[in-house]
Amino acid sequence: MRPSRTTPLTRSVTPADPNEPPPPQRGLTREERGRDVSQAQAETEAETSKVKQYLRAMSPRFVLSMAEGYPVVLKQFIQFCLIIIYPAWVFAVLVGALFHLAGR
Repeated sequence: MRPSRTTPLTRSVTPADPNEPPPPQRGLTREERGRDVSQAQAETEAETSKVKQYLRAMSPRFVLSMAEGYPVVLKQFIQFCLIIIYPAWVFAVLVGALFHLAGR
């Protein structure tokens, strides 16, 4: 039976059958969960020197940490792709660092 538009929907807090489990609790909000960054990414962000930030961003540990938080097989595939792209990543970071430091 479809509820009419004029009657408000009422939901029962208690389950109809006593053998049913209680309704699930709400999940955590984004603020309650905190930031979702790896330890390598947090260390790079915490660095105050721009030169050291660029050096940390070029490390393989930082690049491979980009795949953290994914299921195992997907994480392995992403890390494989990141290893293949790593030389281009280093080149891009170096070029970006040159432009950034030259613009000072």
